[in-house]
Amino acid sequence: MPKKTKPKKTQTASAASSAAASVTMTAVADGKSQPEHDAAQPDDEQQQQQKGHGAQASKDMGDMVRLLADKQSGELELSKTEKALKEIREEARNRKTERAKTATEASKQQQALTLNSDDVALVMAEFELTRPVAERHLREQQGDLGRTLRALVA
Repeated sequence: MPKKTKPKKTQTASAASSAAASVTMTAVADGKSQPEHDAAQPDDEQQQQQKGHGAQASKDMGDMVRLLADKQSGELELSKTEKALKEIREEARNRKTERAKTATEASKQQQALTLNSDDVALVMAEFELTRPVAERHLREQQGDLGRTLRALVA
């Protein structure tokens, strides 16, 4: 019985592997793959490709420099903003402290004011208020009965 011989696929496989060896894939900065030929490329194409890679690297470096400059500019703007907010908060605290002092002084002056007992009795009777409430309203109007009555009516 004659032996059947298989066709030599190794020749076709070796031809395919040599073709695959001459073309490899390289990653470019933009994430796309580009075929790169090994020794099969002429020197001019290799130089142009190297120039292309150099140009891409130069562009990438420029992008990095711009990004760094933008970041530093943003940090400067942030520090200016933080400084302005700090000043606003401090000014608000100072105003609040001044208002509290003014209110305390006004309260002391109101307490020191002597009220006419007839005025207090009139306000109590007309508006059906307790003595402390009637006195407070009179003190707020510096003891002026007319202003107190107009304020309570309004």
